[in-house]
Amino acid sequence: MAPPQSISIIGAGIGGLTLARCLLKRNIPIVLYENMPSGTRHSYAITLLQSSYQPLLDVPEIDESAFKRRVAVDGTMGGNGAINAKLLVQQSASSSNSFRAHRGKLEELLREGLDVRWEHTLERVETIDSHVVLYFQNGQNGQKVQSDCVIGLDGIHSNTRK
Repeated sequence: MAPPQSISIIGAGIGGLTLARCLLKRNIPIVLYENMPSGTRHSYAITLLQSSYQPLLDVPEIDESAFKRRVAVDGTMGGNGAINAKLLVQQSASSSNSFRAHRGKLEELLREGLDVRWEHTLERVETIDSHVVLYFQNGQNGQKVQSDCVIGLDGIHSNTRK
């Protein structure tokens, strides 16, 4: 069997972090590149449906109640992010298994143990032989990185896709 390819993921949001954790769990080496500075970037709540968060429980190998306590908007106060459907305008928009998660805490949990390179703004991508070369604007000095595979999860204005 061939050794795992090095994979570069552009974008360290929820999508990039989730993919990186899944690949890492399968012992596939990855590096995430993010153009934003390190630290919690998002301090707002998102609603997670059970169908979207259930597969995530296997990635950090955490049980559902611990996961909810860790990322729920009210988790630091012993809550589990439960949504009171009676307070919603559209009560059918929430199921009993939905909960409110703090996006920054979710990203923090997913980021644990990953190699995230902060403040790396992708300028261009070139294919040379069988490799991809990524050119980053990194502070005052540019940086060139060679990778076997590049996955762009850097949003709607993706430099990877351009």
